[in-house]
Amino acid sequence: MDAGTSTGFYAGVLAGCGCQVDAADLSAGMLRQAARRHPSPLISWRQVNLERSGWEADTYDGITVGATLNETACPALFLAEINRLLRPGGGLWLMYVTHAPGPAQTAFGHLGGLHFPDLAWISRHLPGLTLEHATQSGVVQFALWRRSS
Repeated sequence: MDAGTSTGFYAGVLAGCGCQVDAADLSAGMLRQAARRHPSPLISWRQVNLERSGWEADTYDGITVGATLNETACPALFLAEINRLLRPGGGLWLMYVTHAPGPAQTAFGHLGGLHFPDLAWISRHLPGLTLEHATQSGVVQFALWRRSS
């Protein structure tokens, strides 16, 4: 699954590698745009709130999450749902913007409702998952988590 697919970048990459992908997003407009950009029979475009999908647990072998983690209304609920949907042995790939000191990011956080988590906060919200790899480029954090089998 590509959680919070937006314009479908990760869904397109995964489908290009031969993966069957559920590309999920809250916005119907973003899903239409993504489907135009990445037409593939391997991608199912699904409008859903991933803070409470109602989908069956242990559904996905792998989940990608771009900057959606920064933009979701309740990141803790979002991570709990993603965690619930990941199968034993499955991988979770996260990309998000971490907190950087300064007035601009503080204003976005207060006025725009954006969230800027760190690895420790995310770790507390992903029980049962182990951090396998993490790297940071500027304020952008990339992390791969794995659910034990």
